[in-house]
Amino acid sequence: MKYLKQIEVAETRKMDIYFSPSLEVENKANKNGLTISAVGDPEDPEFYIFYKRPISVVKKQFFRKPQTVVEDYVSEITGQTKEDVIECLNALIKNDQEFLRRKIA
Repeated sequence: MKYLKQIEVAETRKMDIYFSPSLEVENKANKNGLTISAVGDPEDPEFYIFYKRPISVVKKQFFRKPQTVVEDYVSEITGQTKEDVIECLNALIKNDQEFLRRKIA
C-alpha cells in the first residue's frame, strides 16, 4: 500500500498541484503588517489580504474596565484585485491605519 501511494503521487500532473504564493510586509515600529496571498488562475489571480496589528480590547468587570492589548490581531478580506493590493501596500507604507481598518476590518 505504501508504494501504491508513492506511485499515485508521482503520477500527479503538474496542473493538478496548486499553491498560493504569499508576501508578508511589516512596519516594525508600530507592528502593523500585511500578508498578501495570490490564489486562482495565474493569468488573473484573486488576492487575499490579511491585516495584522495590535488592538486594545476593553473587557467589562465590576467597578473597573481593564484594557487588554491583543498584539497580533488579524482581519482579512478576500476577492481583491492587483489594484486593491497596491492601495493597501501604499497605505501601509504611508502609515494610513485608518484606510487599512476601513478596507480590511
